[in-house]
Amino acid sequence: SKRTKDRAGFEKWVGSIEEQIKNMLKEAEAIDNQEDESCRLSSDQEELQKKLGNRKYVKSKIHEALKMLKDEQRKKINLTDRDANYMKSGGSKDIRPGYNCQASVTEDGIIVASDAVTDANDHGQLEQMIEQTELNTEKKVDEATADSGYGGYASYEYLEERGVDGYVPDKWFHQYKSGEYKKEENRYHYSNFKYDASSDSYICPEGKRLAYWKTRKNKTKSRQWNHKVYKGTECTSCAKRLLCTKSKVRELLLDIREPLLNRMREKLLSTKGALKYFKRQYTIEPIFGHLKYNLGYRSFLLRGVEKVRAEFKLMCIGWNLKKMLKMGIRPERV
Repeated sequence: SKRTKDRAGFEKWVGSIEEQIKNMLKEAEAIDNQEDESCRLSSDQEELQKKLGNRKYVKSKIHEALKMLKDEQRKKINLTDRDANYMKSGGSKDIRPGYNCQASVTEDGIIVASDAVTDANDHGQLEQMIEQTELNTEKKVDEATADSGYGGYASYEYLEERGVDGYVPDKWFHQYKSGEYKKEENRYHYSNFKYDASSDSYICPEGKRLAYWKTRKNKTKSRQWNHKVYKGTECTSCAKRLLCTKSKVRELLLDIREPLLNRMREKLLSTKGALKYFKRQYTIEPIFGHLKYNLGYRSFLLRGVEKVRAEFKLMCIGWNLKKMLKMGIRPERV
């Protein structure tokens, strides 16, 4: 998008507009200096004033965008819709300003919660959808399924704390399920190290032990987490050491919530878990497919996150009415 730029792009644009304004002011001064006073109200001068006003307006909007870039620490902003965030468009590789639409659906395909957010990914959205669902339905969510975009340590920790039976794969689950890590070239991938709970240690593919060494604290501006570090105790005498690590001993750096991820993987690989997750494609996916491809809702008509949120809710209401009528449900008269 030509109106989506980073700080350097906006500063360059401002410079260009200031040069245009400067030239317009010179042109206006030349008209004022003409002997024929009637020229001051000529159509040329009126047109010039309109252009000048437009340039000044755009300049003010650019300065607002520059302030937002600084205050919100964003890399890029779209001048037409400053709430919109830069993200991938559908399944394509195109990166453009847009919104991330969320929906929580019952097994019958009724949307019970929806949202439109500016986050480019789905991290943290599982928690929001569960809480919004409980608020709207006045019932506790006992079970939830979601795709790998929602998976991760934080989500698994949240599900366990809330007592929700979740079926949410992590982003590496497909490789794990397909046996990619079991191939000989991936023999020393950390997933092939077996955990021994009795001694809080790991056993490598060669049968040698990696003992717990320490817990390392990690922190960024947005989050903090802890890793447990395990070190090999017999690596120096191992004939396969160079195939396993370039260091003197092999180390494993694992999130302390690693057991949650492992339990989720095992649950998804079970017959029950696989069936639960398989059913997901017949509940949530048809909704977005219908809205996009059948009804043509590929972009929003309104601008700003609050208006977009309302527009998406109207789409969801339309879907629910259609679904309820198909199910033979008639709304009660108030």
